[in-house]
Amino acid sequence: MKEYEEKCIALRTSIEQLAAKDMVVAFSGGADSSLLLKLACEAAGRNGRKVYAVTVHTRLHPAGDLEAAERTARETGAIHRILFADELELREKQGVNQGICQEKEQMASLLLKLISAGRSSEVERALREPEYYDKLAKELGV
Repeated sequence: MKEYEEKCIALRTSIEQLAAKDMVVAFSGGADSSLLLKLACEAAGRNGRKVYAVTVHTRLHPAGDLEAAERTARETGAIHRILFADELELREKQGVNQGICQEKEQMASLLLKLISAGRSSEVERALREPEYYDKLAKELGV
């Protein structure tokens, strides 16, 4: 039990440190990312910061998964943004798993660069407007 408690303390401490700035959580809506989102929102709330929950949704995901993710994000107080990926198009281009992973990596890299540069106010617009996202990706070399 002591090892479990130590891990819980370490996790909360890490999240508290990260919550000194606005945060982005890759959020599937599953148990693991829901727990991290809840802890991130609690810590960010204490620090007056924002948490962006970003879900990558594809045609192969059941609609119920997206609805559950939206509900959980709303209940935690996160700003939820959904990115849609077309596996069939990605498969034609480069293979499904590789394409989706590269897209997620690029998105995470862009969002982290914006937050690290003190430009967290641009995160929401980048997630909402594909043209602006593309412009920032080019500007930041992502």
